[in-house]
Amino acid sequence: MDLMEIPNLKQKGTGYLWYLLQKHVLGLKNAREPIDVKGREVGLLGYAICSAIYRWFIMFAIVLMVWKFLDPYGWGVLGGVMTLGCIYTSFITPVVKFFKFITTNKHGIHIKLATAAVLVLLIGGVAYGVLAYDVEQTVDGQCVIRSAGKHVLYVTQPGFLRSDEQGAFVRDGEPVRAGQVLVELQDPILEQKVSDIELEIEQHLVAREHANQMRSGEDVAKLQAKIKGLQMQAQTAREQLARLTIKSPVDGVVQLLTSEPLKNLEGSYLPLRDGFAGGLSGGRV
Repeated sequence: MDLMEIPNLKQKGTGYLWYLLQKHVLGLKNAREPIDVKGREVGLLGYAICSAIYRWFIMFAIVLMVWKFLDPYGWGVLGGVMTLGCIYTSFITPVVKFFKFITTNKHGIHIKLATAAVLVLLIGGVAYGVLAYDVEQTVDGQCVIRSAGKHVLYVTQPGFLRSDEQGAFVRDGEPVRAGQVLVELQDPILEQKVSDIELEIEQHLVAREHANQMRSGEDVAKLQAKIKGLQMQAQTAREQLARLTIKSPVDGVVQLLTSEPLKNLEGSYLPLRDGFAGGLSGGRV
């Protein structure tokens, strides 16, 4: 345009718009009208307004396109950064320059309240229309609804974590029924203890039968007392062994409390009173 000596209409239109603001809003008597404007006032004013709207539209479209394109990859925030940059350069910077101009020329300014009020209402309406525009921001992700009532399951008998008979582990979010096995632990020492006690009971039963045949009442009484004590020990050991299998107390959905799936923890030792790996959400959601 410069080579063809065609005037820069944007610069002319913006200059004329700034002249009108100084004269009819700020009341500056020394406001200078741009040259080559006579007879083209309406056209230049319309061009200045339309070119500004066009620039804002293109800026908005580019920011929105970048935002929408990058949002599925988790980089939608870059669109927000671009938006802040555009707001700063297109709105905040001109406002700062405007107030600097007023401060510099404050002695010659005589604001015309009626015109200024109309301009403020016009700018406020446009700003409201822009800021009230809905920009959809979505983040795709998994969502699990948990129950308000939660049954935290603790280890009441320490042991080593193992899979079930099918080699599987309960998973986070898996629906379960009351009485269903959630976690199975293993304690070789306790299992051996139960086996040894049962073997010892069998040996004492044989000895008691032999004492009965020999009609030795004293030996029978001693063996009977011994057998009773061993049976109590065996019962206690079996109860401890049974607690190695943790079952669901209610119908619900498993919520793991570990940072990784249970299958990655196979063979790990779970101590007493550890909130092993699951809270069970039951009841209404």
